[in-house]
Amino acid sequence: MTQLTRICWLLMASLSVLLLSGVTQAKEQISSNSSTPEGVVKKLYKEPTPFSTTDKDIVFRHFDPSLGQLLIDDYAGMNPMLHFDPLCDGQDCRIEDFRLWESEIEKDKAIVTATFKNFQHPTIIDFKLRRIDGKWRITNLISRTGSWNLLSLLGGSETLEEEMEPSSTVTSPFSKHEERYQRLFASLEAKGMTPDELSAIFTSDRAQERDMTPVERMSKKVISPASMRTKKQIRRIAQKTRKHLNRHKSSYDMLEVRFGVNREIAAAILFKETSLGEFKNWKHESFTVLNSMLGFMELPADADHRQSVRMERILSTAERSLAGLLLHCHKYHIDITQKRFPSSFAGAVGIPQFMPMHMNYVITDGKTTPDLSRMSDAILSLGNLMTHKFDWPGPMKMGRLKEIDTIVKKYVDYDTQNKGVSFCMSADLENQPLRRFVDEFGRIPHIGYIAEYAAVLMQYNYSSNYVLDVLRIAFHAHR
Repeated sequence: MTQLTRICWLLMASLSVLLLSGVTQAKEQISSNSSTPEGVVKKLYKEPTPFSTTDKDIVFRHFDPSLGQLLIDDYAGMNPMLHFDPLCDGQDCRIEDFRLWESEIEKDKAIVTATFKNFQHPTIIDFKLRRIDGKWRITNLISRTGSWNLLSLLGGSETLEEEMEPSSTVTSPFSKHEERYQRLFASLEAKGMTPDELSAIFTSDRAQERDMTPVERMSKKVISPASMRTKKQIRRIAQKTRKHLNRHKSSYDMLEVRFGVNREIAAAILFKETSLGEFKNWKHESFTVLNSMLGFMELPADADHRQSVRMERILSTAERSLAGLLLHCHKYHIDITQKRFPSSFAGAVGIPQFMPMHMNYVITDGKTTPDLSRMSDAILSLGNLMTHKFDWPGPMKMGRLKEIDTIVKKYVDYDTQNKGVSFCMSADLENQPLRRFVDEFGRIPHIGYIAEYAAVLMQYNYSSNYVLDVLRIAFHAHR
């Protein structure tokens, strides 16, 4: 490598690190636990770039030895093939709206997908990993938007990161979209379910049931305008919430001690979801909803890129949620062909309306099987999810919400007068740009502090209107 090339590489690496450290990365990021595939990828973005060094300790901390050696050899060579930063898919980096999607794990292989904007350009990168001596290491990076493959660029062998092939002999219950079900079955088998168990479920009469209402509703995007409750409504809700908090004091005490989630915040979420457990008139059933979505949702022939991205996200959520529900039943020896899980039209279950892909965060305060229709389990499970999945920052200082009524009023006006806005997120779930309220009203006291917590709550529900209502209810219940 020439001295000039090396200097250019170092300058580019330094600029990448500087810009990455200053980006507004939303709190939807997952835990930085480096013992998980997601944690390895997140750590890669937080540390100095490993693409401009020959230090094996740094490179092999993230990468499989074979790929790591290729990176070292390329950087040390006279004519390097890598002339950009793979982490941002460009020569310069200014990343916003960074998000990691849950890994698809099969035995010792995994896939983690990073989505973000680099200089406002939507970017999607797949990280392939494998477990080596109990530690996850990256075997390849593939850009969906840039159409490059890191291993191929470096002249490596594709056998290093073979695709995870389904081995299940079980088939789709509807004889449609076999590839979706094979991917689901392979994932479930890798996590301990046997082909016989899956066959018993998906050849049963239960698996033949279908619910087409969710398929139709989820195929259409509906945007609800922002709104604001009256002072009288808020006072009534706050009073009801305080009574609920007193009634379940021991569970909320445990919530705050174990998870650092404010009791008023948790109770406000439960109010929003099921009116503190009072709503029970569910017209759908989770397994049937998710199975129907996986089997019957279709992408319209004339769909544009945005519609394609949205459909891919919905199908991914349905598949992961169906897997989560089945693994929950497998873990607790529940017969899913007999057990019913009343749900919303989207498949969400219980008092906190968990999507079943989060069922692994469901816990109990006793020795019984966790049950989200039991208030104590709903409260603790919500805290577990907020802290260990969504990175809740710790107890919120409720006094900093004293301007929340004014904030909500200003946001409703802002939403009414503008299109494509959010309280604190700069892109929607299809990675389309949004105007941020917090950028234009930055002088409001503690708005940045409030936005930090709002970004975490938006992992639970991506609606600004929802999150602001939660914060408003929580503040008035606290008073």
